[in-house]
Amino acid sequence: MHTTVASSPGKVLLAGGYLVLDQHYQGLVVGASARFYCAVTTFKPDDKTHFADNTFPIVVQSPQFESAEWAYTLSYLPELKIWKLSENTALRNPFVEIVLFYTFNLLEYTLGHEMFVQRWNNAGLKIKVFGDNDFYSQQERLSERGLPNTTQSLQSLPRFLPTGTTLSKVHKTGLGSSATLVTSLVAALFTHFGFSQTLTRQPEATGSSLSVDFLAWVHNMAQFCHCLAQGKIGSGFDVSAAVYGSHLYRRFNPAVLEPILPSEFTLTKLPTLDLPHLHSTLSPDHAGWDHTKQPAALPPGFRLMLADVDAGSHTPSMVSKVLAWRKTHPSAAQQLWDALGNLNHGLASLFQELTQEAHLHKDAYQQALDQFTQLPTHQWANVCNTEPTLQDSPIVDIAQRFVKVASTFATIRQYLRDMGDQSHVPIEPIRQTELLDRCMQVAGVVMAGVPGAGGYDAIFCVILGDASAKQVESVWNEWKDMNVSPLLVEESKGGVRLEDPDQILTGN
Repeated sequence: MHTTVASSPGKVLLAGGYLVLDQHYQGLVVGASARFYCAVTTFKPDDKTHFADNTFPIVVQSPQFESAEWAYTLSYLPELKIWKLSENTALRNPFVEIVLFYTFNLLEYTLGHEMFVQRWNNAGLKIKVFGDNDFYSQQERLSERGLPNTTQSLQSLPRFLPTGTTLSKVHKTGLGSSATLVTSLVAALFTHFGFSQTLTRQPEATGSSLSVDFLAWVHNMAQFCHCLAQGKIGSGFDVSAAVYGSHLYRRFNPAVLEPILPSEFTLTKLPTLDLPHLHSTLSPDHAGWDHTKQPAALPPGFRLMLADVDAGSHTPSMVSKVLAWRKTHPSAAQQLWDALGNLNHGLASLFQELTQEAHLHKDAYQQALDQFTQLPTHQWANVCNTEPTLQDSPIVDIAQRFVKVASTFATIRQYLRDMGDQSHVPIEPIRQTELLDRCMQVAGVVMAGVPGAGGYDAIFCVILGDASAKQVESVWNEWKDMNVSPLLVEESKGGVRLEDPDQILTGN
């Protein structure tokens, strides 16, 4: 049996909540170490009679959930020159079925009918989808084992632990599981059927074994499928992070997708396909794909920490209310958006500058890092003026940038609270503010905030050093007002990638 496994990272939007929906502004997104995996395996069914008329079985399984198996039949309709996807189970999964339907039709159009059928090799497909534990709250799993909510407890859990519930009832942690599912499934199918062999190979993307062209096709197809499955064209930063990892993202113009998005999608009433138009629209050569992705990452020595907060917010509702306020108060909103946009871009620039300094002046950078690890940020500016070791160039420039990172993000937080107050949306609720302010009192904590659209779902900290991490976790463990559970998430290295099936599928 031939097996292909692709994985994609989750996401944490550090800066750019709400603004990232507008093409005029950027969002700083960090790829998460938690990954979603899709394994595509060719298998020989017992019943081969259906191969005579170009009909193939597909079985999709999600072993971490109860009642999570979907059976499909892919069959060719010569009169329409498209492949029809029929569902053999009552339980729908639009994210899976939309990817399968559009990806197979695009593959057939690109490879040609004869080559596409040949790639099936008179066989069916078994697809397994599963995510790292951090995509789902593990608080109940820990409680069942009599374990406290600590990173040590989480590390003791088996990988890809079953959730004990159905997909519709699981408590997610906001890392973008649907975007990573769609992205990894598109990448796995493209690879399994040899789509990359049809592309003009460009230099490989930095830190990836996949070509620039291939990644762009995966990105565009995943954005299209994810938008259709969600029923709307979102900002796309979650899919972009699943493809490329950490970066500074500016969204694409939604007009590029509108002509090919059907008004609705169901397997009982499949949309009419114009395959040449679909292919040309999703091609990276299409001028409508005007998004940008500038390289960005946490500077050396900076570490991301994330916690699951067991309270919950409804993000679409929050977003709609903020956008409604922006529409009715355009002048005030514009001032706030512009100020936040400048701060978000400035934060990303500071990260880039510190990364460069770490390489150009390694010893000086380490001295500043060591000094600030021992102090809370409210003391950083004073120590820059009084500590002799921070007065010598180039250490002084590096130290000032550390201070500016902390002050810039503190201002971002304040403006987001202002946005919440004016729109009557709990972007940073008072209970979160109290917890975040307490985290900021810990030595070596550079930033503490609510990711993405905010609310009660999660918090993040960016810290310096292991000692800071331990103190932050102690704050979380001792916090009484909310149930705060740490996640194992750190910043990911790279985006979508191909995996060794033997390493990933053992025991799954």
